[in-house]
Amino acid sequence: DGGLSGKVRVATTEDMASMVIVPNLARFVARYPQVAIELVSSTSVVNLTRRDADVALRSVRPEAGDLLMRRIGAVDVAVYASRSYADARGIIPGCPDYAHLETVTWIEEMAGLRGGPWLAEHAAAARVSLHVNSTRLLYAACVAGLGLAVLPCFGGDSDPSLVCVVPPEEVQTLD
Repeated sequence: DGGLSGKVRVATTEDMASMVIVPNLARFVARYPQVAIELVSSTSVVNLTRRDADVALRSVRPEAGDLLMRRIGAVDVAVYASRSYADARGIIPGCPDYAHLETVTWIEEMAGLRGGPWLAEHAAAARVSLHVNSTRLLYAACVAGLGLAVLPCFGGDSDPSLVCVVPPEEVQTLD
């Protein structure tokens, strides 16, 4: 309905907001000019019953609340390195020698998040150069050449300064 109007508050993660939603929002805004979007990014899960948001896009399922939930897609994650880092260390995509590489990964409190367990298991021989608490920091550290990082493919694949070292089929896909 082109006549829709009003405010819609959408809650999601910063990486989903900045790398997926915002780049694709122009079409929506052009089609529904009377709908005011409020985009709120945070790692915390919002309370929809308190109207913290009207819609939440998350990769974690809420444990409480009378909510309508729908799977809207999947997010592939893969291991990336900056081109300069990969070239300097002679990394061959598909078979990195982790014993001679560095990684960037989650801080201890977040070690179970997206790709963290996979990286800890498969790259145990690598030296961790940096621990971070956000995907944006993982991404920035990887681009800066601090080591390999597990990143969402919607960001990594679109950045020409990055190279995919281990494909998502071998790492993880999240609903």
